[in-house]
Amino acid sequence: MSVTYRAVKDNDSAVVLAIGYDQEQGGEDYNGIGTWCTWTFDTIPEVDSETQTWADDNNYGGSLLKISGESVVSRTVADLEEEVYSSSSGE
Repeated sequence: MSVTYRAVKDNDSAVVLAIGYDQEQGGEDYNGIGTWCTWTFDTIPEVDSETQTWADDNNYGGSLLKISGESVVSRTVADLEEEVYSSSSGE
């Protein structure tokens, strides 16, 4: 049996906040913090090992996935470092 998923994109970035089963909720608000993508996908991507290791080593608790075009992909170490360092500098 095939499963179809839909992701929630953060309103302020391309970060994936949640993934759920497709229930035709495309474009709908997600608790005021995100929006369900208008497209669906069949496989949740794996996070690449370099990104996973960096997240583990740095106790990163955020999302390791992002939206790229109409795909959900693994974030890179550079993505995570930019987020962590920009938030710690008060930007």
